[in-house]
Amino acid sequence: MPAKKNKKIAVFLPIGYKGGTLKGAKNIAKMFYLGSRQAGEPVDVVFSCIGKTYDIEREFSDLSALGIRGC
Repeated sequence: MPAKKNKKIAVFLPIGYKGGTLKGAKNIAKMFYLGSRQAGEPVDVVFSCIGKTYDIEREFSDLSALGIRGC
């Protein structure tokens, strides 16, 4: 029997929001990632945004540290 693959989910921020909207979108990605693991059904999470709007390494290091891929 093949190994069970994790489900995948993407969080997409379509406009170069800053401040609370950006923080909220990042928190949604974190909740999917951490909540799915706490429930015993881990999902792979990808966060996507408009790359030229952000300093990717600085503003998304918290997501990368958890294993959330993106931007």
